[in-house]
Order: sequence, then C-alpha cells, then structure tokens
Amino acid sequence: MKKLLILAAFLAATLLMTSCNTFYDFDDPYYSLPEASTEALEATMYTPEQLAERAKRLAEINKMPYPEYTLDYGDEFEIRIYNQPEMNTTTAVTPDGLISMPFVDEKLKVSGMTIPEATKKIEEALSGYLVKPKVSLIPVNLVSQTASISGAVNNGGNFPVTKNTRIFDMYAMAKGGSTRYINGKELDCWDFPHSTITRNGEQLPVDFTLAIDQQDPDNNIQVFKGDRIYIASRAQTMVNITGEVAAPQFQMWNPGMTILQAISNCGGLRDQSNGIAVIIRGGLDNPQFFKVDVTKIFEGRKLDVPLQPGDNVYIPKDGLSVWNVYIGKLMPTGAFLNMLVTPFFWYGNFKN
Repeated sequence: MKKLLILAAFLAATLLMTSCNTFYDFDDPYYSLPEASTEALEATMYTPEQLAERAKRLAEINKMPYPEYTLDYGDEFEIRIYNQPEMNTTTAVTPDGLISMPFVDEKLKVSGMTIPEATKKIEEALSGYLVKPKVSLIPVNLVSQTASISGAVNNGGNFPVTKNTRIFDMYAMAKGGSTRYINGKELDCWDFPHSTITRNGEQLPVDFTLAIDQQDPDNNIQVFKGDRIYIASRAQTMVNITGEVAAPQFQMWNPGMTILQAISNCGGLRDQSNGIAVIIRGGLDNPQFFKVDVTKIFEGRKLDVPLQPGDNVYIPKDGLSVWNVYIGKLMPTGAFLNMLVTPFFWYGNFKN
C-alpha cells in the first residue's frame, strides 16, 4: 500500500507539471476576460446611455442664447448728456454696484441692469435737474465680462468674452498648452481628456480633445461670463505598469500612449511573462478588466492598444507560475500534498 501511495504521488506530480493543460488553460489563465481593443476600451469610459445623455446636454447648451450684458463691478462707462457737455463724466461700477453722477446727490444702483435699463435710471435721476434729459451710456472697459482659464496653459488668467468667444479662443488667449522638461525631454503637459469647463457650479460635458484639437462645433461651445476652464496636467495623470516587466513603474501618460510603448519604457517583458497583459480601467469603484495578447502585438499580428490616464497594466507570470502561486495561497501545504497522494482525487477528476 505504501508503494502504491508513493507511485500515486509521483504520477500526480508528473501530471501536474507536464499535463496540466488537460485540466486548465495555463497558456491563458485570463481567457474569460474580454479582449482589449480600441473600441472596447473606449466603450468602457461611458455607457451608451451616458453618451446619449452627454450629446443631449451638449445640444441644449449650444441652443442657449448668449446672456445679455448687465452692468457689474469694475465696469467703466462714459456718461454723455445731450446738449450738456459740462455734465459728461466717466465712472465705474463700485463693488456694491453703484455709480456716481454730477448733480445727483445719491449714488445710483445699476449692477445687474442692462445698458438700456441703466440709461433709463440715470435719465430719471437727472429729470429733477434737466427737462427730458437724453443720456448715452458708452462702455469704456467691461472688466466683468470675463471668463477664466487655468491649469496646464502658458498664460492663464481672466480674459474678456463676447458671444463670439469659444473654448478654442480662450485656449489661444492663454497661449496654448504648457510644456515641461522631464528626463531631459520637453513634453506636452496638457491632458484634454480630463480638462473641464464649469458654469454656475455645473461641469459641462465637453470633450476638450474635440473642442481644441478638432474645433468640433458641438464641443467648442460659447464661453459665457464667469465660466471657468481648467486644462488638466499630464503630471497628474499616470499609468501604472506592474508585474513581469524589467522595471515596473508609474509613467506619465501622454496622448497616443500604447501598451507596447509602456512596456518598452519598462525595459520589456521578463522571461517569466506569458505574453498576456491585463488592463484594469475604471478605478476601484467600477474596475473593468481586459486582456491583451502582447506577444501578437510584438509579432504584428494584432493592433497595439491605446492606454488612458489612470490605467493599471498587470503583466502576469506564465500560467504555471500563476497557478502555483494561486494553489499555494488557496490551501495549506499539508492539504495540497495530501491531495497529491490521494488516488481518489485524481480518479474523480478523470471521471468528471
């Protein structure tokens, strides 16, 4: 009986080492994961319902009429009174929304008014001194009619906007995206996929790649007074490459970055790699997993796969190594050895 147990153990170990593909797909232990492709990966960013909702919201935004100008703090005007040149004056709206006028004892509240409304109010205030006064309110410097752009641009700040100002114009006024020297190379720092425009507390669903790179009319929307544009920085968006590569590391993401480039930046694959990579996308709240046959990409039999900021790429060991680690963690050593020397275990597997 003792010899039988030893023989069973020997046969079991031999089967496990040489014929494990009979029971498990060690060449691709991630066979159940969906294949990565440009279409599949892009689809993970937004569901069809989300894309439809974004398109609907963009259509609503593009139909919005440009807001009529209203007087606000800092705006400067010339006030001209017909046939009364000595009463002409230049004044600015104070922080509390007031302007001062010659011959008018009290300051006039004009903030929030349109130019016609403010003109009428000035005429009414002067009617106690003049008969049917005619007033012209001429803008000199409308400092309140601005929107801001900040982040990875060369000259961020507040810029004047009109109904003809769009996102691309703001980007141009900020003198484009900034660059940075990293490891002796000058790299573009902007990250359009994570850039934002906020209006009245709402982040608008704008695709900045389409708005700026392609000036797509749906995304290159009008910029309203008070809008805040933030051009994200690539320094804040990384790709993490771990597992069986020569030098696992975080890498700064850049537009067009592919899994092959990322692996090459790590010094290539180790010998223990089985040629499969797993892309983990979506963060911890909603991770999605995709497999990539890196070997076929190297051989030119499959297209390279683009990466996105925040991607985690795991390069596992060969199937047998993965299985051994998995088994070792799954059960105690004693139970594993007992399984090997139990003929009934193998008989049950062969029978099933």
